[in-house]
Amino acid sequence: MLFYIINLFIVGFAFAGPNNLEKDAQNKVLQSQKVMWSCHILRQKNADKIIKELELTSKTIPVFLVPKGDNFRPVVKFKIKFPREIGQVFVGKSTPLMASDLKDEQFFYAYLNSRINTVELTAKYKSGEQVKEILYLFAPEAREYQMLE
Repeated sequence: MLFYIINLFIVGFAFAGPNNLEKDAQNKVLQSQKVMWSCHILRQKNADKIIKELELTSKTIPVFLVPKGDNFRPVVKFKIKFPREIGQVFVGKSTPLMASDLKDEQFFYAYLNSRINTVELTAKYKSGEQVKEILYLFAPEAREYQMLE
C-alpha cells in the first residue's frame, strides 16, 4: 500500500510542474502510468445556460494529486478559450482566470471534493453584460489519500 501511495505522490509531482518533454513524449509517459485518473467535463445543453463564446480545450483532463498536510488532494488544471477582446471570464464572480501563452487560452486549478464537482464561470463582456455557466466535473475515482509513515 505504501508503494502505491509513494507512486501516486511521484506521479502528482512529475506532471504538476513544467517539463521539457515534447508533447508526444508527454503523452507516452502519461499513458504508461499505472495509476491515472481522468476528469470529464460536462456542459449544459440549454443554449441560454452557457457562455456561447467559451470553448473547452478538452472534455477530458488528467487528475493530479498534490500534498495538503498529511494528505494528497486531487486537483485538475482546467483550460478554456475565450476571446479576450470581447471580455473576461471569472471563476465565480470575481476570480480571474490565469492567462496562458496561447492566444485566448486561459486556465485555473480546481480541487475535486467529490465524484461530481461544479464550477461556476462568469463571463463579463465589455458591453456590461454578464453570463454565468455551471460546468460539471465528473471524476469518480478521485479522492483524497492519507500519507502513510
